[in-house]
Amino acid sequence: VKARSYGVDKYGVIVAVMGGKETTFDKLTESDITNAIIKLSRKEKKMIYFLTGHGERDIESEQPEGYLSAKKALDGQSYDIGTLNLMSAGAVPNDSALLIIAGPKKAFFKKEAELVEKYIKSGGAVYILSDPGDGKSGVTAKNNVAMILDGFGVRLRDDIIVDPISRLFGVGEAMPVVQTYDSAHDITSEFNETTFFPFAQSVDLSGVNRDKYVVTELCKTTPSSWGEMESKSGTISFNKDRDIKGPLVVAAVISAVEESNSMQLVVYGNSGFVSNQFINHAGNLDLFMNTVSFLAQDDDLISIRPRKSAAGTFELPGGNLVPILSVYLLPFLILVTGIIFWFRRRKY
Repeated sequence: VKARSYGVDKYGVIVAVMGGKETTFDKLTESDITNAIIKLSRKEKKMIYFLTGHGERDIESEQPEGYLSAKKALDGQSYDIGTLNLMSAGAVPNDSALLIIAGPKKAFFKKEAELVEKYIKSGGAVYILSDPGDGKSGVTAKNNVAMILDGFGVRLRDDIIVDPISRLFGVGEAMPVVQTYDSAHDITSEFNETTFFPFAQSVDLSGVNRDKYVVTELCKTTPSSWGEMESKSGTISFNKDRDIKGPLVVAAVISAVEESNSMQLVVYGNSGFVSNQFINHAGNLDLFMNTVSFLAQDDDLISIRPRKSAAGTFELPGGNLVPILSVYLLPFLILVTGIIFWFRRRKY
C-alpha cells in the first residue's frame, strides 16, 4: 500500500523523500544517490539555455555528435533545459542562469553577438564551446563566435592541437590529452582526472585587458603538443616558424575584476569532448558538469559530485592492427625464437 501511494508498481524502485518532495531511482549507485539528494535539497530549479540557429550541437540527438547525453546529465542535476534562438527571442531571457553556445557552425549576426556580449557584461554567465574550421565548409573560429569574444580580448586561433603523447593513451594525435588544470579555480581545484579533446583549437588570451578582467587558464595541454596551423594540407609536423609550441590553453575563464559584477565567461576550444561519443571518456563528463555548476553558481555541487566517471571505450588507431599483432605476429615471433633456441641446443 505504501509503495502504491508513491506510484511504485514494481520491485527494485527506491523512493527518496525530503521536505514534502520526492524522487525515485532504481539503481543504488553513488551517482543516483547524489542526484536524488541534489533534486530534493534544491529550493528551485535553475534554467539553462542552449543557443540555436547557427548549427550548434543538438541536445536531442542520439547520434555520436549529438548532446543528448549532456542534456541527460544536466537533467540529473535537476536543471531545467531549454533552447534559445536569439533572432526570434530578441534577448537572453531573465530567468537564464546560464547560456551555452556549443559548436556553432554558422556566423552570428552582429545583433546576436551584441546581445550575448551585453548579457555577459551585465552579469550573465556564458559557456562557449567552439571548434576549429574543417577546411571544407569555410567555417572557422574567426567568423562564428569571434564577434562575441572580441569584446573581451579573447581569440580562438583556429589551429588543430596535435600531441604525440596521445598515442600512449590509445587515441590519435589530434585528440590532445589534458592533465594540467588550474588548482586554484573552483572548477578544477580538486580535479585530477585526464580529459580528452578531439580536434581542439587553442585559446589565445594575450589580448585580454587584465585591468578589467581576471583570466584563468583552466586547462592546458602537455609540453609536447603544438598548434598545427596547416593541418588542412594533410601534413602534420611541427614547424617552428609556423606552428605554436605547447603547452596550449584549451579552456579559460574570464571574470570581472570588480566584485560587484558577477559576469562569467568560459571558453573551450572544443565542443566534441561533450558529444555523445566522447562525454564518458575519462574525466570529460566531470569537467563539463563542474564548469556548468560553477557558471550556474552551484559551487556546492562540484564538491559532492562523484569523481568516478562512467567507463568509456576508445577506438585504437590503426584499425585491425592490434588483432593482427596479437593473433599472428606475436605467435610467429615466439615460434621463430623457439626454433633458434632448438638449433643452438643441437649445435652444442
